[in-house]
Parts: sequence; structure tokens; C-alpha cells
Amino acid sequence: MIKLRHIILLLFPMLLVSCEKEEKVPVSMQIISVRATRMDGFKNGTDRWDASPNNSDPDPYIRIRLANSTQPWAMSAPIMRNQIGVFTFSGSLFNLQFPQEVYLVEVWDDDSLDLFEGADDFIGGYTFQPWAPGRGHPNTIVLDRPQSGIALELTVSYRF
Repeated sequence: MIKLRHIILLLFPMLLVSCEKEEKVPVSMQIISVRATRMDGFKNGTDRWDASPNNSDPDPYIRIRLANSTQPWAMSAPIMRNQIGVFTFSGSLFNLQFPQEVYLVEVWDDDSLDLFEGADDFIGGYTFQPWAPGRGHPNTIVLDRPQSGIALELTVSYRF
């Protein structure tokens, strides 16, 4: 004769499995701010970012796109003038339509207003995957490698 405790022992593992929550997969994500927490003060280790005497610090802007894409870059605005060290771009900056894909984010020094400059200067960048199963849904994504010219914190929101 099957006793009640045997039935409970048989059903208990099934109850545990059915109680586990499924991880929510975001449909898209939005980068709502980008904070540079570290940035090299000199390009190539010794040169000022800009040659103009009154504008020697970089004028950073951010661009982002899917890493393996030929699509145009999504650009940040406005360009921040003469920034060094810690600075933040905020607002609804970038919409990431494919959160499980790999993106490329780059920070550049705008040289369009500098008297003696040519092309914009690359400050630093990262490839990153905004979301992956098992990582949860953090509000901040940290991109930092000691060998990079810049460290970034991306504040994000999720759409499910």
C-alpha cells in the first residue's frame, strides 16, 4: 500500500521544478548613460589630444553598432568639449535591438573645430554582448581593460 509520505516524496521534485522561474529574455535594451570612469590624458602616451592652444583636451563622442555590421554608426550627441578624466553622456542614447548580439562601442576625439587637426582621434573602445542567459539583468555594464585608453560604465534599461 502506498503511503502518503511516498506520494509526497515522489511529487516533491516535480514541485521544485515547476517553481523555478524562467529567465526573462529582453526584446531590446536602451543605453541611457555612458560614463567614462578612466581616460588617458594623452594620445600615444605623450601627445596632447588637440594641438590648439585653447583646446588641448579631447572633445569626446561615442559611436556604437553591431560588431559584424556594415550599418552606419549610431552617434552620441552632443560632443563634449575639452573633457578629461571622468565624464558622462546621458539621455536615451542608444537603442540596442539585438541584446544577445555583440556590439562595438567606441569613443573618439572630435577634431572638426580644431585649427591644426585632421581626422578624429580614436580614444578607445570595446566589443561587448549587452545580455546573455545566466547574467541576470544588471543596470550597469562595466567595460574596463587596463590596456584600453578608456573605461566605460553603461547604464541600461530592458524591454521585455
